[in-house]
Amino acid sequence: MRIFSVFPAIQSPEPKEIVIHCIDPRFHLAFDGLRDALELGDDCIWMKLGGGPTPLAYPEEMPSRAKALAKQILFTTEKFSSIDRAILIAHQECAYYSTVPGCCPGDEKRDLPKIGYIAQQLIPHVRVECYFASFLALKQ
Repeated sequence: MRIFSVFPAIQSPEPKEIVIHCIDPRFHLAFDGLRDALELGDDCIWMKLGGGPTPLAYPEEMPSRAKALAKQILFTTEKFSSIDRAILIAHQECAYYSTVPGCCPGDEKRDLPKIGYIAQQLIPHVRVECYFASFLALKQ
């Protein structure tokens, strides 16, 4: 086991935002620019998980995953009552869709309004914003 030195920490964080997005490394560059583009605070909470907010759209097909994500969102917004904004990001060609019964890649954009609606019902005191990330071909 390695023991690290002391690192700086925010003593009493009061995050205003929670951002939920996929772990897909193809979008790391895009997500790095989000803090400024969406005017996010330094203590913003980032939740990276396979499929990002996708499980919320499939509570019947994937009940354990949908329930786990809902519980995590509720816990986080209750623990940090300062959160007044939830940002949900889906992206093009999400491989997570291959694990959803009856779905396939390409459904990501279609599901985003449903995901936003469900999240808003779950946390009515928080403003929910939904975004869709598409690929931009970079010149090499």
